Formats: sequence, C-alpha cells, structure tokens
Amino acid sequence: MSTTDKDLYSKVLTTLQGADDLSYVKHFYQGWRSNIAEANLPAIVVEPGTIYQKEPSVFKGLVRYNFDIIIWGLIIIANKDNQILGDDTHKGFLDIQEDIQASLRTDWTLGGLAENIAFPNIEAGYASYPVRSTKITLRIDYRRLFT
Repeated sequence: MSTTDKDLYSKVLTTLQGADDLSYVKHFYQGWRSNIAEANLPAIVVEPGTIYQKEPSVFKGLVRYNFDIIIWGLIIIANKDNQILGDDTHKGFLDIQEDIQASLRTDWTLGGLAENIAFPNIEAGYASYPVRSTKITLRIDYRRLFT
C-alpha cells in the first residue's frame, strides 16, 4: 500500500479528535490561524510541515519519506501559579503537551500507514497571558510509491 500525505494528516487529526486523553479540548483546527478566541480554548491546531525523502527503496518502487506535522496545543490558564503543572480541576501547560503525545503514542504506526512516529522537537510558548502554548513536531516515517 502506498501512503499519501493526506492519509497521514487525516489519521493524525482523527486520532487526536477521538482521544480520551484530550476530551477536555474544545476545538481541533486544520491549519494555523491567528486570534483564536479564549472562549474556544483549550484547542489543538494541526499544521502540515516539511516532507522530505529519505533513502530510496528498491522494494516495489517504494521510497521512504518523513512528514513533519506541527501540532499546537493552546490552553487558557486559570491560575498563574499552576500554569505549568495544573491542579485537580484545571489542566496546566504540561498536561496538554503530555496528553497530545500520549494520544499519538497509542499507535506508533498510525493504523499501519507509517513505519514509526517520533517527537523530535517540543517547544514551550505563550502568546499573551493567560494563553499558553506548546508546539510539538510529530515526525512520521513512512513509505510512498515513487512516481
């Protein structure tokens, strides 16, 4: 089977949307947008990133690729003293970061579409208090028919 970039993006999006760990997230957005209203937080933005060819494979004309998908987790902080770790009633910045990764780690092959996934880069950020963000690079290793 030859996997397409659209297949991978769709699988990542539906995996995040269906994850029990992320049931508190209000909105999942396809692609970055500015000025997401605080009323729509917590939110996750799934943005396609770089696609690059790795070494070619001679097996049935399949070529190995990496597809980086950028996942932004945005959360509104209820208490500035608990913005990182959260508390019993509110998620902190590290909670949404860990929940995104845990949701994707449930299936390292994304339903058989990929050979493996990794998280090579995770960045902390904030737009303006009380909004905090995490930027997670999801790297998908997969094979696609060389055309």
